[in-house]
Amino acid sequence: ADYLVGAGSGAVASAPLVFGGNGWFVKAQNLDPLAGVDVRGKVVVVYSDNFPRGMNFQQLRSAGQIGTDWADPQTYARQKGAVGLIIVGTPNVQA
Repeated sequence: ADYLVGAGSGAVASAPLVFGGNGWFVKAQNLDPLAGVDVRGKVVVVYSDNFPRGMNFQQLRSAGQIGTDWADPQTYARQKGAVGLIIVGTPNVQA
């Protein structure tokens, strides 16, 4: 019953759910959890930390341009045509 609503939340979506791994896209690291997953018109569920495992914000910024070379779960799901995103936070995020 416990959940946190993210900034910009509020729209209601009724759509099938698909699992999207950790949701992070990083081209230089070959991280593409939505490769081969049809998310168009669906709600993507990800299990995610604040950043991809082993990376920090400075490393992401040096990986290139957001949306092209790397993308956070929200941006990537939106680019792929998802209508919603549910982030299940790891214990680290929940703490």
